Amino acid sequence: MRRRAFLAAGAATLGLGQLLLQVQRAAAEPITVRPEHPRLLLTDFDHPRSVIKNDPVAAAWYDKIKSAADLLLDKPTVTYQIPDGLRLLATSREAQHRVYTLSFAYAVEGDTGYRDRLWAELSAVCAFPDWNHQRHFLDTAEMTHAVAIGYDWWHAEWSAEQRTTLETALVEYGLKPGLAVYGGAPTAHKWPTWTNNWNIVCNGGMITGALAVADRFPDVAEDVITKAVASLPLAIAEYAPDGGYPEGAGYWEYAAKYLVLCLAVLDSATGGDSGLSESPGVSTTVDFPLHLAGPTGLAFNYYDGAAGASRIPEMFWFARRFARPDYAWLARLGASTRQPGWAQLPVGLIWYDPDRTRGPVASGTALDSYFDHCAVATSRSGWERDEALYLAGKAGDNATSHADLDLGSWVLDALGQRWFVELGSDNYNLPGYFHPPRWTYYRKRPEGQNTLVVNPGEDPGQRPDAVGSVVARKSGPAESWFVIDGTGAHPDIVSWRRGWRLFDHRRRVIVQDEITIKEPGDLWWFAHTSAKITISADGRSATLALAGQRLLARILTPDATFLELSARPLWTSPDPPGQASNQGLRKLSVRLPETTAATLAIEFVPLIPGAALPTPASVTALADWPTPAAKIATLTDLAVDGETIPGFAPGNFTYGVDLPDDPKITAAAEPGTKINILPGRSDQPTRVITVRPGHQRGVYWVWRRTPLGLGNFPETIIASTDDGNVPVNTMDGDPATRWSAEGDGQWIAYDLGSDGPVDSIKIAWSSGDTRVARFDVEVAAAGETAWRQVFSGSSSGTSAEFETYDLEPGTARYLRIVGHGNSANGWNSITEVEIPGRSVDVRRENRLESLALAVGPVPIGKQVAGELTGTMTDGSAADVAGLTIDYVSLDPAVATVSADGVITGVTDDTARIAAITQLPDHRLLHTRTSVAVADPDRPKFPCVADSYVRDGTYAGQNFGGHGGMIVKYVPTPDSGFTRRAFLAFTPSAQTRPISRVLLHFYGRVADNNGTETDLVVRLAGGGFEERQLTWQNQPALADRVGGLHLDSTAGWHAVDLTAGLTELITRGAAVNLAIVQEPATGQGLATDLSSRESANAPYLEVQLG
Repeated sequence: MRRRAFLAAGAATLGLGQLLLQVQRAAAEPITVRPEHPRLLLTDFDHPRSVIKNDPVAAAWYDKIKSAADLLLDKPTVTYQIPDGLRLLATSREAQHRVYTLSFAYAVEGDTGYRDRLWAELSAVCAFPDWNHQRHFLDTAEMTHAVAIGYDWWHAEWSAEQRTTLETALVEYGLKPGLAVYGGAPTAHKWPTWTNNWNIVCNGGMITGALAVADRFPDVAEDVITKAVASLPLAIAEYAPDGGYPEGAGYWEYAAKYLVLCLAVLDSATGGDSGLSESPGVSTTVDFPLHLAGPTGLAFNYYDGAAGASRIPEMFWFARRFARPDYAWLARLGASTRQPGWAQLPVGLIWYDPDRTRGPVASGTALDSYFDHCAVATSRSGWERDEALYLAGKAGDNATSHADLDLGSWVLDALGQRWFVELGSDNYNLPGYFHPPRWTYYRKRPEGQNTLVVNPGEDPGQRPDAVGSVVARKSGPAESWFVIDGTGAHPDIVSWRRGWRLFDHRRRVIVQDEITIKEPGDLWWFAHTSAKITISADGRSATLALAGQRLLARILTPDATFLELSARPLWTSPDPPGQASNQGLRKLSVRLPETTAATLAIEFVPLIPGAALPTPASVTALADWPTPAAKIATLTDLAVDGETIPGFAPGNFTYGVDLPDDPKITAAAEPGTKINILPGRSDQPTRVITVRPGHQRGVYWVWRRTPLGLGNFPETIIASTDDGNVPVNTMDGDPATRWSAEGDGQWIAYDLGSDGPVDSIKIAWSSGDTRVARFDVEVAAAGETAWRQVFSGSSSGTSAEFETYDLEPGTARYLRIVGHGNSANGWNSITEVEIPGRSVDVRRENRLESLALAVGPVPIGKQVAGELTGTMTDGSAADVAGLTIDYVSLDPAVATVSADGVITGVTDDTARIAAITQLPDHRLLHTRTSVAVADPDRPKFPCVADSYVRDGTYAGQNFGGHGGMIVKYVPTPDSGFTRRAFLAFTPSAQTRPISRVLLHFYGRVADNNGTETDLVVRLAGGGFEERQLTWQNQPALADRVGGLHLDSTAGWHAVDLTAGLTELITRGAAVNLAIVQEPATGQGLATDLSSRESANAPYLEVQLG
């Protein structure tokens, strides 16, 4: 096969048609595809077999791969499942996992049972009705990738009939649908012209499929490859100039997996990659996940990113291609800690070279990083030490794909803990999650970030198109800092700069804001944490406690005090249903009301055991932050009892070590450097002071750090780590909460108080009905220093409820669950644990936890007193009589509220009334309720049931209970795209004449193929059950009673249904309506309607004469 070369310069400015025209006009440059199979990624398995044989890490990795392959032999093949009505993606990824896992097992073992099972999987997906190209092309691309590898690698083993089956599926289900998109076919997903991960993933799947069948279908393959390689530079340009990826660390991983696939299959099959790997930023892009990973193993997971740091096997390709041994080190961590699955495919064994793998210390990797395109910077005190201090912060572009409104957000690691966390994504299926309603969800708004919030309200909180930049940064051996300009974040801001500084030998942190706003306003500072917060009596400092470690926060500037809030929307903000509860998280906060200009500087000090508390840092204007010293006297070695401290580096000045009782600490330095070792008294840190002419003095600390676990059980429930879903969640009685940690060997442990019998355990696994968890159970008696294994096995994978596991009987005080990931990924997630016959003293202070305000309907001009109640930690009722409560009406034009909570109705509408109190311990509690102000001449009746139905393969699916409904008409019968909405109302009978009946609903056109459409409202020929309604049992459509034209602007709409509903409402009959599209020609446009579960529930308004 031959394909054409082309000039990619300027491609990002071209539309798809122009881009493809440029390709067609490019000069021909013949490139021959290697005729033999295999040709995708590898040409033989010699290197993987060799490295598995000779390297212990590779051998251990392969053992997990083989075990996963063995488990697959007894499982059913993958099935065609679209559980959310949109995505086949989980099936495509599981198919990939199975293809690669079975292939490697067969290649190493030579057992044809693996090959036969591989064929069963391939045959199954080739028998699917499609690969879901019409709904979600990512699914198609990933399935094309899977089948292409299975076809190419074992081409010689398949019969002619089998090869034909695979070739036909690749062309008909993968390549031809791809060519239709390249050709401009109507679709919501125009990924060839996009710059995000869709471009790379979809083009990667198409290139892989085309190269697999290039000898059988040369014209189709050439067409696909030419267009794909023309499209790719649009997305690859996003890596410039330094490898940072705009969509964040999570989507860096997804895009990088397919970027490597694109480049590697092109190179293995054609001998080159058309220069794509030489694009700016590609050679250094693994710096992005490397530096965005903290020493805790958690990522700076802003936007929709997952908490776990990226350690994908494709990093081995980057390491080999660009001679970066620290990239291979990061990939090897993934091989050691992740279980086989889609995220941890065996492909890394193709490129892994143990001789070219070195950690950041040996590689001389910088402590600080900056990614210009993303406006992200990071700083740390050292590599390869989990107690190191780490800070990452950002400015960025709020209009980026998957972005949050988060200019100024940051995270902090120290002492082996993540102290301030990013919340990451919420449920992608929440109504409007990728549209403007996204900014109503807490995790996507500024108040759900670690940043400033100005005048919080119903607006998004930051401009969705705001751009911030890093405007200054400096780095030295013992200090670093960077400053962002976030002035454009909010229309009320005149100027805002935020700076982060690591200083005092990178042992302390300052976060400093300088802000001016147009008029006196409400300014908030937020930082989310899973730690226990204790605020001092004067409010000027706070101590955070987590897993036996402590962090001190102290305010350095005047006129500010700390508050503690729950991690949920303020009373001023949207609070749509269905979003994450953020259970177990709190917010360290500062509120500056009536503020026009402020400087707020907060210092964070990790409290190293035995170390004297340093004097608070002085406050210096950001513009005057000093340039760090360029030279500092350093050591060349630091040892305990003759052994160099693991991970020692001259530029890391702080080490927490499991010291023996009488340690001998020694040090070495270059000639001309004086060393003074000052042993610490009792448990104080040992200080090693270095002095050298012309250099700043160096001060190293070595302090005693007892590993968490036996001998160090600071709480009754502890864990090796967590992602913000904390250990105590496993015994809170709430199945909606969980403990989660990523990686092989992560654990959670329980102190049962005293020795006693332990012979079984009950565990409820998160998503336990869809994946199999692998784990061990270990126990230890009081005084023992080593764990004893009493169970090793896995969950059933069929239940999210409690499962009981019998243990080897014995006596124990301590019990530990050691996770080894699950069948889908490397996460260990447990919702609840019980230990029959034993109890764990979950130490919770019983205090006032929440408020609730209840108010009945308020007639216009009348007054009704609200009823305020409180709930204690243990669920009991609290006495709120002595609290000082501030009552606020957010809608004073509708209803006002007095200082004692009496509401006065003003006009016919709904008002939001809030109650706020600050407790003596500086916790701020708040609640909000909606109050209906009634006009007796205009009664309103809420929707009591609603849902939508969908034809085609979704005809039996129920969509009741969602926060939204969809309406669309497609003329093709059973297309799977036609949807109708149904609404039910139960109005009371009316004795007065009815002058008008209006249906009010909130909605918009949400379709890439147009912005305006017509809706028709009809009577439904019968009632329905919201949670049982489907296309198959929907009521018949009856008389038309109204219609409405609407566009893509989200808002409230009113439809006059007077003629059709007056008689029904007069006698109090049930009203059942259908909202449909009935275009005269062609198809309609997808239209989103808010349901009764949303904040904008539909209702009927009756106007009486």
